[in-house]
Amino acid sequence: MSPSPSSLFIDLETLNTTPDSIITEIGAVRFYPDKNLAHDPRTFCREPSIPDQLTLGRSFSVDTIRFHHREKSMRQDWFGPTLKESLADLAHFIRLEPFNRIWIWGKDFHRPILEHAFAQAGLDMPFTPWITKCARDTWDNAFPGVKHAKRQHRAVEDCLASIADLRAAAEKLDIELSAI
Repeated sequence: MSPSPSSLFIDLETLNTTPDSIITEIGAVRFYPDKNLAHDPRTFCREPSIPDQLTLGRSFSVDTIRFHHREKSMRQDWFGPTLKESLADLAHFIRLEPFNRIWIWGKDFHRPILEHAFAQAGLDMPFTPWITKCARDTWDNAFPGVKHAKRQHRAVEDCLASIADLRAAAEKLDIELSAI
């Protein structure tokens, strides 16, 4: 049996930077702050249907699409489960095991997009906002002015990279993440 409670890192890939952005990928990785941030081999990844989200009126930006083309991170297959199905699956994954923290990289980006998407899908958010922590803030406190390692712009891979950056920041700050 795994230690409890765990934390969860969530990452999104999108086609815009606004709360109503089209979500191209949702990734989540459980990890254990009291075990040197070891991650659980069970991960979550969904690539919601882009046409479905267009019919919902979710937005995209040409600049963001250009960014993904430049980074070679543009999703090739536009079809997948609906946004509602993807979010219901994420909610189920979150509820599999108790956790005490949801970590994201950018509190002004991921959480507003998730909140908007869950509301638009008519689903309850599977976690409360006050348990959300921003790993970027922790990084910036540990390494002011230092850019983190380049990301793949693939949700699960970015979760894993962010957990590694979170570990480095916690070590530099000499803090126990399970305590914050």
